[in-house]
Amino acid sequence: MCVPTKSSGDPPVESATNTSASTPPQQVTSQTLTPHSEVESTADEFLEFEGITVMDSAPTCRYRYRLTIPSGQLRIWLEDVDSKKQWLNLENYVDLTNVLPNAKATDYVNIFHKLMNTAGDLVDSSLVSFERHKGQMFQLQLTVKVNVMQQYCLETYKFEMEPISLERIDVLESRMRDLEKEVRDLRLHGDTTHISDINSLGETAVKNERTIQKLGGDVAGLGATLGNLNGVVTSQTSSIEKLTGDANKLRQDLNGNDAEIRGLSRKVQELKLAQETTVSLDLHATAKVAGPSGGWIHWEGYPKGFIRIDTSGMFYVAVTVNYMSAKHSAAISLMKGADCLESAACVVGDRYSSSVSLSRIIRVEANDTIAVHCPVDLVGKSHLALFRLGN
Repeated sequence: MCVPTKSSGDPPVESATNTSASTPPQQVTSQTLTPHSEVESTADEFLEFEGITVMDSAPTCRYRYRLTIPSGQLRIWLEDVDSKKQWLNLENYVDLTNVLPNAKATDYVNIFHKLMNTAGDLVDSSLVSFERHKGQMFQLQLTVKVNVMQQYCLETYKFEMEPISLERIDVLESRMRDLEKEVRDLRLHGDTTHISDINSLGETAVKNERTIQKLGGDVAGLGATLGNLNGVVTSQTSSIEKLTGDANKLRQDLNGNDAEIRGLSRKVQELKLAQETTVSLDLHATAKVAGPSGGWIHWEGYPKGFIRIDTSGMFYVAVTVNYMSAKHSAAISLMKGADCLESAACVVGDRYSSSVSLSRIIRVEANDTIAVHCPVDLVGKSHLALFRLGN
């Protein structure tokens, strides 16, 4: 560990103030770096970096992060991509053991951004870690390799991260934005595939049309030849029969190409119809089906919990269930008929709620049913989205 020489005490670094547990992260100042001899910062400096980082040591793997330094104040924010939980840092991190000589606050932000943005490509995954520290607090640790006097040293920066309390509607809105992006990507991919298929079918139809024209000319030529051969002597009968057989074969090829063109035209119409036929459902639920079969979630408009699909095709289905469980070994399952598409184990906790998300791209036939089985209590509002992607 490199320790730079200083003539005074630790660099003055202010701790962040958590203004409200429910305040969005962009409204909370999480850390301030006061200008000094090692960490310089001016009020008109502004930097902002954001992206997705990968940390193998964390509870989950992928996190969305944002690093900003408006008016000299360093702000670090993390969000779990899957659960949408959020944290911000509260503690000082620069001291005599890790301060960089002549570095500004913007230099620290650039270094942290580069390290987090390439975390998934690092050979040593311990350089970026996010682990439970104490209670509900987590600790983000960044280890930076620094070249000091032609020698490489490792400087470690630790951030105590406190969870931000969010309203369920904020979590659902974030999930809906993710779903909308996935649907846009799927639709863009589907449109590109359909256009490519249509272009390919069009080229094949043009080639077949040219073949038909050529075969038509060949048939006309053979007809003229047959007319001339009518005056030929009996010794040439075998040649006439051979030419007649060739003409019949060409006519059969011509009829076969006509059938192929009709088939291609039908496929083009089916592709156009598939592009125009869309099915989408956006459902909510706050209770389960009453009675002995009460393990099924009661989606609005579907009192028995089973969503019947009238149109066959490829569908994208995603569900978010908010629940509270006191049962061990309980699981929430996404079902198509009697088949389980995906399930997730419930987190046991009788004093706080949890959330689970399930999603799949599936093939659905007409009159198939989609349902969600939940053996534990629901909390608040749960959400189900269903989109038809094509045939």
